[in-house]
Amino acid sequence: MGKELLFEIGTEEIPSGYLPPALEELKAGASRLFPEHRLTFAGIRTLGTPRRLTLCVDGLAEKQADARRAVIGPTRAVA
Repeated sequence: MGKELLFEIGTEEIPSGYLPPALEELKAGASRLFPEHRLTFAGIRTLGTPRRLTLCVDGLAEKQADARRAVIGPTRAVA
C-alpha cells in the first residue's frame, strides 16, 4: 500500500497566465522522475495559486524497487 506525498513550493507572486504551464511542467517532471528512480505511484495531481505550487502524489511506493546491475571490471591482464 502506497503513501501520499504532498510537495509544496512557496513562491513570489506568479502571473496567473504562467500558472497552467508551470503546473503542467511540474506534473510532467514528476511523472518522468519517479519511474526513473524506480518509484511507483497511483496518480499525480497539481494545484496552484499565484504564491504556491503543489504536487500531490497518491499511492507512492514506500521504497524503491530492487535493482541489479552487472558491472564488469578491467581484464586480469590489466588488473
